[in-house]
Amino acid sequence: MFVVLVDFKVKEEFISSFRSALLKQAENSLSKEADCHQFDVCCDPEDQTLFTLYELYTDPPSFQEHLTSSHFLKFDKTIRDWVIDKSVRTLSLVSR
Repeated sequence: MFVVLVDFKVKEEFISSFRSALLKQAENSLSKEADCHQFDVCCDPEDQTLFTLYELYTDPPSFQEHLTSSHFLKFDKTIRDWVIDKSVRTLSLVSR
């Protein structure tokens, strides 16, 4: 299994909109992508502008398909101006 961790720092005035867009993106990814097995949206309790996604895909090509999906491209365009910083890390799941 292929793990993707995405960290976002969001402009304060967009926290609510960003959270809603992330939750919709999680729903779309899980319902429209057979190889997306988990999509968790997390927020730092001390700093509401910090979000982390935990995504689990069958393999790296599944994640690449995710990045070209219409729902991802729409999400990415929507949030682009709301984000101060974004980092992506990928890992291999050892055990579950």
